[in-house]
Amino acid sequence: MKCFCLPYNGDTEFILGYCRRNADFIHEVYGAEGTFATGRLTHHVDEQELISLISMLKKLDIKFNYLLNSISIKSYITQQERLLKHLNSLKEVGLSELTVSHPHMVKVLSEMGFKVSTSLVQNVRTIEDKNWAEFFGYSRIICSDDLNRRFSELKNLITNSHLPIEIIVNNMCLPSCPLRHSHYELEAYGGECGWNTELKKAKKQVVLCRSLWRNNPEAFLKSSWIRPEDIGRYLDIGVKYIKIAGRDRCSESLRKTFDYYISGECTGSVFDYLLPGVDPLNKYGLPYIDNKKLGEFFNHVLSLSGGCPADCDNCIYCKTFINKII
Repeated sequence: MKCFCLPYNGDTEFILGYCRRNADFIHEVYGAEGTFATGRLTHHVDEQELISLISMLKKLDIKFNYLLNSISIKSYITQQERLLKHLNSLKEVGLSELTVSHPHMVKVLSEMGFKVSTSLVQNVRTIEDKNWAEFFGYSRIICSDDLNRRFSELKNLITNSHLPIEIIVNNMCLPSCPLRHSHYELEAYGGECGWNTELKKAKKQVVLCRSLWRNNPEAFLKSSWIRPEDIGRYLDIGVKYIKIAGRDRCSESLRKTFDYYISGECTGSVFDYLLPGVDPLNKYGLPYIDNKKLGEFFNHVLSLSGGCPADCDNCIYCKTFINKII
């Protein structure tokens, strides 16, 4: 099923080769070349290389989704004429999909012939959020990853949506993470001004999510990632697209993650597909977690008849389960 949306990390040879071998499963590749700000650090790629990539993907019946998903509106406002001209030139070689984080831009871009998706930074998670996306003319919705473990809520949103729904499966954000907005702001600022030494130091102070996992596997278990084995559950309730994060990762690491999710199985550790090549014990204080032992946990959490109650103050299920398997 052509449902996977893969990140472009700037390695054109890698992504084209992978897409050629797995074209039956890949709906699109998403990314940018660094001309305009996006939601995170973007590898700068020559414009002609991006044009070539879009053209080659089109021949494989794979779309390219161009990202304009920064939480900052500055570059989109101050360079609007240049932006629209740039998009028109990319449209001529096959670009048809955009991800746009600012709703006021959608009407103009739709009138240019683009299909426009919401961005993860918009945190779409309720029926009202979905209604606003439809009102502004978006053609696709990516849901907040906070809904990944709230299966009944996700299904309800899908049932009530006229638009195709996308989820991101390998984000390891803490549920309702209080650092998320600061993270988005920092990435936007770095994208506009350049990642100097001062900003890199600031990132270590702002992006504390993974340090909160240290010696706390319960917090990691509660994060928003999804096992390869459970992708089918989401497709069964109506999710249309499966997005894999990783524009900032090396190609070998991405290849391993792609392979696990597309195959729908991992017989080793959860870190084999979430953090390939990283020693989680040394880096985050997290022990080996057997992916197959999590079947019981996700059978419970992803149950439509019960599932996660999102009531951590009164529920000890995650704590009890992680202590049982490590």
